[in-house]
Amino acid sequence: MVHKEEVEEFGAKRQRTLDTTVAVFRQQQATKHKYPASSDLQKSFNRYVAEMVALVGLPLSVTKGLGFRRLIEFLKPELNPPSPRTISR
Repeated sequence: MVHKEEVEEFGAKRQRTLDTTVAVFRQQQATKHKYPASSDLQKSFNRYVAEMVALVGLPLSVTKGLGFRRLIEFLKPELNPPSPRTISR
């Protein structure tokens, strides 16, 4: 039999998780501004990503991966992760 305290604790934990998820979503929605492809910062970022891919021997498709995209979103949401085609140029 499940104890009342365990049920309440589970509900509270679930609510905290939901609150955190909603807060993250709202923050992401507030950050809609992205640098244009012609900006100096975006161009430099693309060059450094291409250099990283070449030096480490990663596949070009690494930039399409969820992990890479989430990392960029966390570090600098205004940047656009370059496509594999952009890196290969």
